[in-house]
Amino acid sequence: MSNAENKNKEKISPEVLFRCTEDLRDSLEKQSDATRKVSTALENLNTKIDGLEKAFKDSSTSSGRVTKALNWLTFALVLIGVAQLIIA
Repeated sequence: MSNAENKNKEKISPEVLFRCTEDLRDSLEKQSDATRKVSTALENLNTKIDGLEKAFKDSSTSSGRVTKALNWLTFALVLIGVAQLIIA
């Protein structure tokens, strides 16, 4: 069966074949555009996720430093309290 014949062996006109080819090409072009847009959106999302990961890491580091500083402050206050008890 040639490309220009359907299941019933009827010939398909060149105009119909041309139009089908044009429609197929247009559909593929639209699909390619949509794929590019999705790819770009995923790249942007990955960039934002990387930024959030860095921000979380920085926040975690800062939180650890604050915790450490509060522990030292608590230790100093306890020492001051003990010293006051000894002096009094």
